[in-house]
Amino acid sequence: MIVTIEQLRRAAGLAEDDDSQDAALIELESQSVAWIEGEVHRRFSEPILVTEIVEGRGRRELIIYGHVDLAALAESASSLEALRVQERWQGEGKDAWAILAEDVDYEFRGDILYRLGGVWSRGVEYELTYYDGYETAPLDIQALVLEMVTGGYGANQSVADGTSGITSEKIGDYSYSLGGSGTGTGGSVSGGDISDTGWKTLNRYRRKIA
Repeated sequence: MIVTIEQLRRAAGLAEDDDSQDAALIELESQSVAWIEGEVHRRFSEPILVTEIVEGRGRRELIIYGHVDLAALAESASSLEALRVQERWQGEGKDAWAILAEDVDYEFRGDILYRLGGVWSRGVEYELTYYDGYETAPLDIQALVLEMVTGGYGANQSVADGTSGITSEKIGDYSYSLGGSGTGTGGSVSGGDISDTGWKTLNRYRRKIA
């Protein structure tokens, strides 16, 4: 979960100690996170160890697929560096992997690797090993998840029972407004539940194409 159960309860208009709707809220949160991550091709959940192999394109920049949370790694007990980069020639009789050194062979800035003194060569493949994800999801992504959960939850409530959820929320610099329980898509979680502000948030996080 990238938001707390207490946040989910508040978003649903419930008391923070009311656990009667936890199962439904947690399911909606999981659906929302999965949809967002699939939409932008980026992991916002707890970091996991991944390995990807990319081919050089003759450019100085090499964009990794995921996100390296340096703050999370600083607190980790793992002996793995923030990012391990190895290279080898492609084709028959491939060479053994050779490890590249940060600040000698490349610089790592904002999920982009910059080759020092050259380019990421064509005909060479690079193995990147790192922890992909966020220890703490960005605040605007958290707010978007709450927006989607509230829309899905509110669509399942009647106006009469008084559990239609909040009408507005603010997290950091992100804020949004929601309609009453008569709006929504029958409890579904999809792009149709997202405000214009939410779509702008998604566009900020869409994965760059190398």
